[in-house]
Amino acid sequence: MLQRGYLIGGAPLAGKTYWAQAMVAGHEGAVSVGTDRVCAAALRRARPDVQPNLFYAHGHDVESFYRMYDTPEKAVAAAVLQASELEEAVRLAFQRRTRRHRLMILEGVALTPSLSKRLEREFEHVALQSFVFYDDDASRILERIRTRGLWRTAGAYPGHVADKELAYVLAFNDWFRREAQAHGCLLVHIDTLPSIRFP
Repeated sequence: MLQRGYLIGGAPLAGKTYWAQAMVAGHEGAVSVGTDRVCAAALRRARPDVQPNLFYAHGHDVESFYRMYDTPEKAVAAAVLQASELEEAVRLAFQRRTRRHRLMILEGVALTPSLSKRLEREFEHVALQSFVFYDDDASRILERIRTRGLWRTAGAYPGHVADKELAYVLAFNDWFRREAQAHGCLLVHIDTLPSIRFP
């Protein structure tokens, strides 16, 4: 039976998956669930004509994506619409694991602050805590983009695309910060992550 859970949202490259895996490694009986995996499963079951928001990046390579979503705000808005489409699937993924694990970390871009707070209310018998990880260091983000790329194809596309990815990530960080403040989630700058103590 689940006793404690951490809900970790945030923009790409904010360290969510890394820290979720570290927490699981340090706690017996813990499990990490990423919304990217939930999204991949949903895409296999869904149809674009029924849930078009879910498929906003489908069929694009990195360059065509940034031609379609030609401002950071458009790209963030599309990702937020996808997250909204995924809410029930994310909730069910969380619910299924409450029966089998003592500690769970749910993390991902699709875990919006509003959804985190709804999960806290619905599963009030579990000690849940909501965090938003963020990073505003443009140089560090750009280095990560150049090293790994958001599309896992770093170095395989022209360098000007990295600037577009940087603008997108920074805009998404700003969106998460505003939403975290509006919904009362704890904001955690990634520079402070080593000092956080998770019971």
